[in-house]
Amino acid sequence: AQYFDQHPEYFSLVNGQRVAMQLCLTNPDVLKIVIKELDKKINDAPELKYWSVSQNDDIGACECEKCIALNKKHESYQGSLLTFINQIAAKFPHKTISTLAYNFSRKPPVGLKPLGNVNIMFSAIDINRSKPLDADPRSERFRIDFDEWEKLTSNIIVWDYVVQFTNYI
Repeated sequence: AQYFDQHPEYFSLVNGQRVAMQLCLTNPDVLKIVIKELDKKINDAPELKYWSVSQNDDIGACECEKCIALNKKHESYQGSLLTFINQIAAKFPHKTISTLAYNFSRKPPVGLKPLGNVNIMFSAIDINRSKPLDADPRSERFRIDFDEWEKLTSNIIVWDYVVQFTNYI
């Protein structure tokens, strides 16, 4: 709401149009704004250790040339996201910058590691809760992604859901 009208280039390019669904993570102005705003929030609450900088709970990852290049290079949408997060984490080495590995960004990157103060909030939204994770074929992608993330970092929190989306009652 604050930036879209004046700076649509700050937002994701989807099917050739800028949309206010996600940020364009390779835009240097977006990085500067996020660092500036996060710095203000950290200064207001310096006792807090964890700070979340994550994608929105929506689709629409940026398809601009630079974001696509990073994502292809690292074989995951984490190419652009984790590159962005690592730059933020480098500015706040005494804080933990937590980011989601969720939905389109759950697959870990190839050739890119989170900095030591980056926490991966690994989503378990699509697992089958009626069977053990280690044996259920429906949970195979979850197991593979988690194992690959674990090769990159031990700073992982599994974000599980206690809701049954197909039957709320």
